[in-house]
Amino acid sequence: MRVKWYGDKRDLVKWSTVLELARRVGVHKVLQVTCLVPDGYKGTVDERALLVEDFGAEIAEAVWQHFRDLEGITEIGAELGIDVMLVRDEYPVPVAERDGYFEMVAEKWLLPDREPIIVFLDPDTGLGATRTHVLPRQLETVKRALKPGDWLVFYQHAPMYEQKGVDWREQAQQNLAEAFDVPAGDVMRRSCAAAKDVLFLIWEADRAAHGDGAAISRLLGGR
Repeated sequence: MRVKWYGDKRDLVKWSTVLELARRVGVHKVLQVTCLVPDGYKGTVDERALLVEDFGAEIAEAVWQHFRDLEGITEIGAELGIDVMLVRDEYPVPVAERDGYFEMVAEKWLLPDREPIIVFLDPDTGLGATRTHVLPRQLETVKRALKPGDWLVFYQHAPMYEQKGVDWREQAQQNLAEAFDVPAGDVMRRSCAAAKDVLFLIWEADRAAHGDGAAISRLLGGR
């Protein structure tokens, strides 16, 4: 994700989905793995720098921090009795370094002696085999660190070019199931009319621990 895009309708849907899941399943900790790519990467427009140039640092920084404050979600979580934590480490641009990023997440944030947690992976482009995606082996690193009572929420946009005759949501569900080596039915899909081009894939580390996974899926509007 990029800070400059934070706060749009997709983020409204993101956090409504994640916090509703936390409420439904009785988990009081959420870890957002932001996969945070620096603004201005590869010559893209850095709006923050342009604001500073036009209005000066004092005004621009104050405005930017108000509307692009990733930490603001922690206050909303606190209102609902949910401890929201953010992995703010920069997501490595070189693909070869991203394995270490996910290993860091597992070793630093997913310690064995913790209480149940929802891990919210927020890479935008989803699971795949190219440099723009989270690779299956990186997802496996996170999975190994999960324990019964944990949940994983995986967020992604619709692909830029959809394959004719293929439901991209169904394909994403299947891809995640294959990466986790579980039946596709164990991965819940959640979408929302407010942002039709995004998808949430939800997986419970131990479905037996919480009863009927299908019932939870229905409560969340999953398919």
